[in-house]
Amino acid sequence: MRPGALLLLGSVLLCACTTAPDRAPAPVAPVVAAVPAADQRPAFPAAPGLAEVLARAVQAPRAEASLVEAEVERGGLLQASLPPNPEFSTSAERLGMNMADRLVPRWRAEGMQRIETAGKRGARVAAAEGRVRSSEARAREARIAVAGDAALLHQRLLALAARLAIRTERVAATAELLALRERQFAAGRTGESEIPPLRALLGERRAEVLEDRAELAGALRALEGLLALAPGTVTGASGRLLAVADLPPGRDGIAGNPEVLRLRAERAAAAARVSSEEAKAIPDVTVALGVENEEIGRRGHDFMGMAGVTMPLPLFDRNQGAIAAARAEVRRTEVMLREAEARALAEVEGLSSTAEELAASRRTLASEALPARERVLSLAEAAARGGRTDLVPAIEGRLAVLDLREAIIERDLAVAEKLVRLLAVRGVPPEEWAAGGSAVR
Repeated sequence: MRPGALLLLGSVLLCACTTAPDRAPAPVAPVVAAVPAADQRPAFPAAPGLAEVLARAVQAPRAEASLVEAEVERGGLLQASLPPNPEFSTSAERLGMNMADRLVPRWRAEGMQRIETAGKRGARVAAAEGRVRSSEARAREARIAVAGDAALLHQRLLALAARLAIRTERVAATAELLALRERQFAAGRTGESEIPPLRALLGERRAEVLEDRAELAGALRALEGLLALAPGTVTGASGRLLAVADLPPGRDGIAGNPEVLRLRAERAAAAARVSSEEAKAIPDVTVALGVENEEIGRRGHDFMGMAGVTMPLPLFDRNQGAIAAARAEVRRTEVMLREAEARALAEVEGLSSTAEELAASRRTLASEALPARERVLSLAEAAARGGRTDLVPAIEGRLAVLDLREAIIERDLAVAEKLVRLLAVRGVPPEEWAAGGSAVR
């Protein structure tokens, strides 16, 4: 057999024996679907509902960046599954010598392959898979966080719009009361002492309206920035405020808490890294096959085969530092996981009870206090129409009803904010957040 063919055959056999993976990477399906391109997204409505806001939120830049991070780790998984490349070297000696010096030219060719021992590649793949799952858990956590921020802004827009309408009506009622008192003073039917307090109250309530408008504009711009929309795209919000009855069933506890799931994935990834670092403590073996050719005068060439094994001696560096660091990372994630589980359980309990209490307070105002105030207003308006009293009791009754309705809106918003946070802490998918809601009154 010719020497070149012998070397080629030996290299093929060597590569075939050493490049078969001892553990193929398991397919890791993405937890979150890919974000469509910007030009493929539907036009965003000027007054979106909660479902439309959430659908756009999970495609926001912050959520998209977390998905790209997961793609980076999948590339690392592919790289981890690849075996080391074979090496080839060739050299020539004694070039230009003549036979009289008894120094003839010589050349050699050699193929080398590093063989990974102790299941290094399988451990490396397992560690890379752990990093992929950790990055996907972070992507899910970022997705829920963005959805929570967007849902809070949407619910606040609804409440601000309702409160602004109430406060605008209250300004008109206060101005009407002031005008009535001024006419009564001009007619000598009342003293001047009642007019300055009403003017001050009217100024304060006009200032509240201006503040509400500024807060509403700020919330609109904040929602546009979070969703990466052009300024002026969103002009309002539609839909309902969330109520306790809208919580999806079967989503109690913290089984889906995004922080807990992320830390569990990071703990598993850290444990896999320990195995990978421990495998690196076992030295690899490099096998070499080659051939050497030497001219021997008129007889031609003399060929010699070569074989060798190279292995480092682990006398000093046995990867002790990396192993200790990996084990410490496992302990760190376990401590953080215990803290996150306890905190999530306490937060779920607190949010649930607070939301229930706020909802009970809202029901009391809406079912007991508001009907009584509306009855007082109805009686005052009837008395004014019958000429038994002037319009002052009717206007004051209307202001009392408006104050009560504002208090109900504030409780509606407080309940909705607690529920949004509760949905996020429980890890409910954002697609299930917009199941219903209580009408804004």
